[in-house]
Amino acid sequence: AASNTLSLTRSLHVIFKPYIPRLICDCLLIPAGLLKTAFAYKKQNNKYSKTGHIAICCIVKNEAPYLKEFIDYHIDQGFDHFFIYDNESTDNTSMILRPYIRQNKVTYKSIRGRARQVDAYNDATSRARNKFDYIAFIDADEFFVPNNPENKIKDVIYKRFHELNNPGGLAINWRVFGSSGYKTKNDLPSPYVTISFNKRADDSFEKNEHVKTIADPRKIIAFLNPHYPIYYKGFYSISDSNKIVVGPKCKQSYKYMSLNHYFCKSLEEYRAKKNRGKADALDIRSDNEFIEHDKNDVYDDKAALLMTNLLKHSF
Repeated sequence: AASNTLSLTRSLHVIFKPYIPRLICDCLLIPAGLLKTAFAYKKQNNKYSKTGHIAICCIVKNEAPYLKEFIDYHIDQGFDHFFIYDNESTDNTSMILRPYIRQNKVTYKSIRGRARQVDAYNDATSRARNKFDYIAFIDADEFFVPNNPENKIKDVIYKRFHELNNPGGLAINWRVFGSSGYKTKNDLPSPYVTISFNKRADDSFEKNEHVKTIADPRKIIAFLNPHYPIYYKGFYSISDSNKIVVGPKCKQSYKYMSLNHYFCKSLEEYRAKKNRGKADALDIRSDNEFIEHDKNDVYDDKAALLMTNLLKHSF
């Protein structure tokens, strides 16, 4: 974790693509990483003033059709800024993001190579450390939904951190959404993901144990896994049921919010996702993953209603 705080480590990951050479590189840089970590730990112990700003970090590849909805939805939920890492997209991702970049809503950075998600998260942590109170590390097919639609996610986040006496972060469970039976993009009733897909797995579905993290960047050493960070001593992620979380999973709880994960979309879109490869690993997804995640047992239109309301007020 210490070596992964270094920008040099992230640069060398472009050169050393297989896992073993990357691991050797990480180990060799541990002494330098420990020095940087010790210095950062001393600084983070100093008192700091809240900025009142929160951000999202995500890595994308050829996901241009979904980015405007993803950003607009989360701006409406109170997020102030987005760190978008473009992993060699060949579509019009940069064009879609251009207006948000001009408005200073998006920090856009190109990132080359395979399995660079953790590197993107660590770079964003470094950039956000003194500018944002909290940063959420999610994918572009994941949408935060407040349990009470009268509340904005930003307000829920600040209230939770205050009530919990400023923990390292919040661990938010997935709610995995299926394909709603759609085979192709042409079958969809709406161009908006949150409106088209409103059927999901039951909350007891084992994949829903996975979490993503909203964290105070000053309390993070580094990410080694995209689901959770390694914190400085004494800090942890806390679940919606107020349990300490020290890994990528915890018992499902949705008292305050959920993270809708539109893993499947239509079968056609899943196959395009499969061809892009994974953001955090060198292997390729299988068709079995679509079957495993394509659960449509529960009708859930909370995100759809929030998006519909946003669209009404946009015109």
